[in-house]
Amino acid sequence: MTGQGSNKVSTDFVALTAYSAVTRTGIACCKALFKNKWKFSIATAFGLLFFIYTGFGLSERSIDGLRFIGKYSAYLYIFIISFYVFSSRIVATNINNQNASRIVFDSSTFCNSIIATYIAASLLPLTLPEFKLGLLFSPPSLNFSDIFSQPATPANETTTKVTRYLSLLLIAPFLLSLGNQKRRPIKVAAILILLSYIQYVSSAYLSRSSILANLVVYVIYIVIQYPEKRRSIALFILGITPIIGLAAAWYLAFRMGTHASQSIKDLAWVMFDIETNFPRDAGIPLYESNQHGNIGDYLIWIFTIPIPKAFFGQFIDYNINYEITYVLTGYRPSESGFSVPLTGTLFAAIYSLGELFWIEPIITGALAGIATKTASQYKHPSLLLGYILITCSYIYNRAGVGGFAPPIYNSFLWLILLWEPMINLASKIKTPHTKFSPNRPKNQLP
Repeated sequence: MTGQGSNKVSTDFVALTAYSAVTRTGIACCKALFKNKWKFSIATAFGLLFFIYTGFGLSERSIDGLRFIGKYSAYLYIFIISFYVFSSRIVATNINNQNASRIVFDSSTFCNSIIATYIAASLLPLTLPEFKLGLLFSPPSLNFSDIFSQPATPANETTTKVTRYLSLLLIAPFLLSLGNQKRRPIKVAAILILLSYIQYVSSAYLSRSSILANLVVYVIYIVIQYPEKRRSIALFILGITPIIGLAAAWYLAFRMGTHASQSIKDLAWVMFDIETNFPRDAGIPLYESNQHGNIGDYLIWIFTIPIPKAFFGQFIDYNINYEITYVLTGYRPSESGFSVPLTGTLFAAIYSLGELFWIEPIITGALAGIATKTASQYKHPSLLLGYILITCSYIYNRAGVGGFAPPIYNSFLWLILLWEPMINLASKIKTPHTKFSPNRPKNQLP
C-alpha cells in the first residue's frame, strides 16, 4: 500500500450521499432479482464492499470524487445484471449433480481422501525443490519487518505454480468434502488451522485475507451444522467482531512495525483509514497518470487463466498488479521496496480497459454467476458458496480482478470439466444397475 492513512477525515457528504444512494439502489435491485438467499448474499456483499472500498473513498472532499459517480454506477449495476443472468438464466451444466454428489459425497472415505489430498498438495512447497518439512516443527519467527525489507519477487518457480494450481483444482471438492463432515467442529477447525499453519511456514507470512476466508468458512460450517444454535452463534459473532477488528488493526501495525508506538484507538483508526481510502492513496493517482494497459493483453490474460502455465508456459507476460505498481511507484517485482498498491476495483478496470471498463463487470459477473449456479447443484454446497461470497466481495474489492478471476475461473471451470464427469462416473459405479433403485418408492416403476 502506498498510503499510510491520514489523521483527519474530510468527507464530502454530498458525494457520500450520492454513492450510498447508488449502492442502496443496487442492493434493492438484488432483493427484487434474487429469491435464493445465497445469490442475494453474494450480490449484496459485492455491492456493500464495493461501496466501502471504492464509494466511501471517493467521498473524500480532497479528490472531487463525484466525477466518478457514473462509472461507479455502471460497474456496480453491470456486475449485478451479469451475475443475475448467468446465475439464474443460463444453465451452468447439464449434469444431475445433486443426485451424483449425494452418492459420492456421502462417502466418508471419498471425502477424507479429498481432504488428505488437499493437505498433501499444500505441503509441496516444503518438499520440492528442497525438502523443508522440518520447518513444521521449527517455524520461522514472526518478523514481518524482514518480509517488507526484502524485494518481492513474482511467483514464477515451478513448484509454487504447481502448488497454486493444484490448490485451485482441489478447492471446490475440498470444500464440498469439508461440508460433509457432520457435526465435527473440532476436526474442521483443526484442518483449517493446519492449512493456515502450513501456509505460514511455507512463506513466513499469512495474509489477513486468508485468515478471514478460513474464519468465514468455519462460521458457515457451524451455522449449517447447528441450526438450532443460530441465534446464540449470531450473538457470539456480534460480540467478538470488535475484538477481531482490533486484532486485525494490531496485525496490520505489527506488519508495518508501528505496533509499539501506537494506541489501540490509533491502530483501529489507521486500519479504517487505509482500508477505506484506496481511491485517495492509489486509485486517483493511477487515474491521473493518464497511463493505460494494453486491452488486447488484458483479454488474452483473462481468457487463458485456466490453462496451467506451469505446464504450458506463459501465453503472455502480463500481470495487472505489477503494471500498476510500476506506474505508481517505479518499482519492478525484483527490486527492493516493491509492494503492490491497492487501487480499488474500479480504477484498476479503468487502467486496463479505459472507457471500455464496463467489459470487466460483464466478465466477472458471469464468472461469479456460473460458479454460484454450479455450486448450488451439489449436496452440502454452503462452504463452497461461502468461498464464492468471500472471493466476490472481500478479495475482489481489495485485490481487483487479479485476485478474483484466477480462483473462481480455475476452480469452477475444472469442477465442471473434470470433477463432474469423475463424480458421475463414480456414482454409476457405486449404483448397481438393478431394476428397482433402493431409493425409489415401492409403488414407483423404473
